[in-house]
Amino acid sequence: MALGDGIRRNVAKISQEERNRLIQAFLQLDSTLIYPGGVTYWDKQEDIHKNAHAAGQDVHQGPAFAPWHRELCSRLEALLRKVDPGLSLHYWDWTTDPRASDNGVGGVTNLFNNQFMGGAQGDAGAPLATFESTEPGHNFIWRSVAGGNAPPSPPPLASDLAILNAANGVALDTQFEVFNQALQNAHNIAHGYIGGTLGGQHFSFHDPFVFLLHSNMDRLWSLWQRAPGQSWRLDPNSTYGRQGGAASITGPLQPWAGDDANPPLQLRPWAPPDNQQFTNTSKDLDVVVPPLYDDYLRQIVHLACGGTPQGDLHICALDESGKLIHTIRFTGGNWQRFWGDVQTQIPQGPVIRPIARVACSGDPQGNLHVCAVDKDAKLWHTIRFTGGNWQPFWGDVQTQIPQGPDIRPLALVACGATGAQDLHVCAVDHAGKLWHTVRFAAGNWQPSWGDVQTQLPQGPDIRPIQALACAATPQDDLHVCALDQNGTLWHTIRFAAGNWQPLWGDVQSQIVQGPDIRPIARISCGATPQGDLQICSTDQSGNVWHTIRFAAGNWQPFWGNVQGVIPQGPDIRPAVLLACGGAGQGDLHVCVTDQANVLWHTIRFSAGNWQAFWGNVQNQIPQAAAAGA
Repeated sequence: MALGDGIRRNVAKISQEERNRLIQAFLQLDSTLIYPGGVTYWDKQEDIHKNAHAAGQDVHQGPAFAPWHRELCSRLEALLRKVDPGLSLHYWDWTTDPRASDNGVGGVTNLFNNQFMGGAQGDAGAPLATFESTEPGHNFIWRSVAGGNAPPSPPPLASDLAILNAANGVALDTQFEVFNQALQNAHNIAHGYIGGTLGGQHFSFHDPFVFLLHSNMDRLWSLWQRAPGQSWRLDPNSTYGRQGGAASITGPLQPWAGDDANPPLQLRPWAPPDNQQFTNTSKDLDVVVPPLYDDYLRQIVHLACGGTPQGDLHICALDESGKLIHTIRFTGGNWQRFWGDVQTQIPQGPVIRPIARVACSGDPQGNLHVCAVDKDAKLWHTIRFTGGNWQPFWGDVQTQIPQGPDIRPLALVACGATGAQDLHVCAVDHAGKLWHTVRFAAGNWQPSWGDVQTQLPQGPDIRPIQALACAATPQDDLHVCALDQNGTLWHTIRFAAGNWQPLWGDVQSQIVQGPDIRPIARISCGATPQGDLQICSTDQSGNVWHTIRFAAGNWQPFWGNVQGVIPQGPDIRPAVLLACGGAGQGDLHVCVTDQANVLWHTIRFSAGNWQAFWGNVQNQIPQAAAAGA
């Protein structure tokens, strides 16, 4: 499994090694990590839960049930990562008997053994033998799984599908309320099924297994939020429906906000004398936007590709919540087996989600440069190095441009790395103006943004620009392609010497054999080692087209219909999103999404022939669902 990718998985299906690391982290939270006041990180979890409940916080029954527990789980996950940065808070699929859960490879996993969660009946014992309980008659945590019935005896609760569909057909403003009740019902049954310490509200968080149960609860809420066609469920102002005005939703989440007026909520370090308060509410994006789970169908809303001379293809995508995810098709044809959450690889931050636009480009050394525009229309840059590690921070590009101008807010971004390892960045502001700057190979930036239109004295003036793509050649030329508001495709070049082609060229006028595919909807491009520029576009009907500007300056005289050269199919039209990137010795990789949000990939090989089929990318990435089924 992919340790460190930020994805929460079915704990029965991860490796024994990862379960070992997870339980060791729980043990360290209960021994070596201590809050001010002398309480261990682990024992504090029961204090948080019990005190919040005792103080009247809406942590059960009401609308804050799901968001409050999401905050609790997220904070516990962060503590686990203090011990072992590669860990995630995995979940127990509560439709299975935890003593005989499907391990994903034809067998079963017993989560209740002395290697992981201890015993299923009576005191938990090793490795949790020292985990105390405050409930009367029990000094240590204990269980009574399935009431002592032999496995497999799964809990008698509703299926995931029944919970997710519980609110189907009711008014939008009551859907969360109905779903939340179905979720609570299953949650309550799951607690009773494990029994023992988990059977009591004021004691259950002594037992680490409770967090595996609550991670599953949060997974179901995540699936409900991300259901196709229900983007309103990710909007803080609409997701809770008519309960969105409840005090428990609009007020700060306790006890982390340090309520001075309510003694049970005055827990250190969030209360005096430490005063490490956090004032998130249930409407904060950090609460509303779910963490990554292994089985939700992520809706891709923006797509970028970057190839390397070594032949790897990097794919960066934005999901519907603005999270940036990344995967790789390696030069041998195999795929990285997971989508990685890029933000989790950037420990120094800042957290720039939700991201609105992304661009990427591979450089001659195999590094991947990533540029992203956040919700505030600021431009950020980071790097995935050839060794697989990431630059640990996002750099604010505007702060590297001291001579300005300040072109924010930005609408579009594109980038391309040259043979000299310079990264050229093109951006369009909200007025539709095109700007250009350079991050040099040494890491310093050109100190100014250049207004591209002013470098093209022969015109025409194509502003406002609606879509943008660029690609750099090993010979250090930068090709820029842009769509105007009429869907006409234009092309220009910044030459290696720094001067610009003095005009925008109308690409369609160079395609003498046609067809005329205007108005064009989307564009992408990639360069070859020989200096050719390959352009892919989609028309208004969702057809994918391809042409070439050769290094000598002449154009392929026609647009080629890509679907027509993919004899084995499937026919993925109409295409929705489009990205391409050159890799290796002249191959062009093309990625598109269809109307069902399935991500497809094909290749135009350097010899000019095409891979005979579209490959479903998700089928190659078994460890985390990304697009459609």
